[in-house]
Amino acid sequence: MTNQIMLKTRNTALYEALKLFVVEAFQVLVKVIGNGAKVPMITEFCWQPGGPAASFLRTQITRPEYWLLIHEVSESIKELAAYEQAKTAIQEDQLWCSHMDKLVGSAMGSRRLGIDDVLRGILAHHLMETDQFDLSEAYFDEHVDRLEAFFHSSTVEYIRTTPLYGVTLQKSLSFSDAVSIEPLSDSEILHFLNAGLISSDFYGSHDFVHNSPRAAMVSRFSMPKVIRGDHDPAETNLQAVTEVWNRLTVDESMAIDLLTLHLDARIAPAGSITKSQWLMDGSSQIQKNAIANAWALQGKPLTEEASDKFSRLWSVLNDSSKKSRHFLAIAVRRFALAMSRPSLDDKLIDLMICAEAIFLRVDMNELTYKLAHRAALLLGETPTQQADIFKFIKEAYAMRSKVVHGNKSYARDPKDAEQLSLIIAKLSDYLRQALLKMFALALNPQAHSELINWNDLMFCGTTPLDIPSLN
Repeated sequence: MTNQIMLKTRNTALYEALKLFVVEAFQVLVKVIGNGAKVPMITEFCWQPGGPAASFLRTQITRPEYWLLIHEVSESIKELAAYEQAKTAIQEDQLWCSHMDKLVGSAMGSRRLGIDDVLRGILAHHLMETDQFDLSEAYFDEHVDRLEAFFHSSTVEYIRTTPLYGVTLQKSLSFSDAVSIEPLSDSEILHFLNAGLISSDFYGSHDFVHNSPRAAMVSRFSMPKVIRGDHDPAETNLQAVTEVWNRLTVDESMAIDLLTLHLDARIAPAGSITKSQWLMDGSSQIQKNAIANAWALQGKPLTEEASDKFSRLWSVLNDSSKKSRHFLAIAVRRFALAMSRPSLDDKLIDLMICAEAIFLRVDMNELTYKLAHRAALLLGETPTQQADIFKFIKEAYAMRSKVVHGNKSYARDPKDAEQLSLIIAKLSDYLRQALLKMFALALNPQAHSELINWNDLMFCGTTPLDIPSLN
């Protein structure tokens, strides 16, 4: 629980009105069932712990759907005096009423919240937790206090969970303010299986999973809470959301790369589920990753001793004050990429970039000149354009060298990041043009084996290269 005042203490009248409503609404449900009404049941396929041949097995189950039952008798519930008392108590409470009939959420998503949503939600969550039509004061208090905490909060809390193939651990490892690595219980694994995040095998008439992730990267973050009417303009700060998301993604990726190096094992994220911690919000954002040969990624244990060492290594990578060590992050990332590549060629390329980052922390002036000169010859249509492109590519390649060889990280300073974003946009446009020109040349059956004879082009003055259009 948070440090907010509990509803029972802050507004006893509202607390008691909600409590009486739950008791009388349960009496209505019991009476309806006693008169022959059936609790709606849903039959669905879901995952369960399997037998000796499989860790988890996909089976068909039938479960009660209390939301449907409450909806079916909603008119009878609304006729209760306790319903009107609870509704009035909510309307008279300044805090709770400020959220009613509004779109409530954050820049990541909102939902309309009404008094009926709150009252039905209290009933349904109680039934799903207890499966009993009797008031459990413990569950009731927990639920209304979580609502109270949410209404008090100026933020919406989120948790993003990324199951990891290739690693196991006994207890949680927190290595930053927002990110940790945590063991997964069977119930959590079942949740990911039912969400379709973990791939399965098929044998005969059954889906099963032999090897499932047993650890997960867990990130916790918050976004400013937004409360607005249906016709109020949305105040979505996409840049702020993107910055939070990107920062977490960078930390998570760097941690996975470091685990790969530390354990000398391929660590693969199965995808992620991002969910609001608000009890009333059941929505999730799911991202799935295709994992090649997931069955072969047996979990390598991250022991307590190894966890301590990982934390020390993380402190080195995450120390922004030691700019001379940025090359380590580049080298670790390329090492981890090499471990995940199915192509031997790609493995070699990544490992050599890793080696460059470690051993060649100097500018390669001749290579820079050749790259910039050829880009200018290919893309420039006038001497002035060629000169501009030559200068730009030299500057961009110099920035690349500083990053690759660990002399600088442009992502750690907002001004540097803004400068790099502009350069990347311009560079992407140039490289797209260059690639399209190369494709156009390649479509000519008489094309030079290298598509362009750069030596001949160097001595043709400033006449632009005549390349046909792809259209």
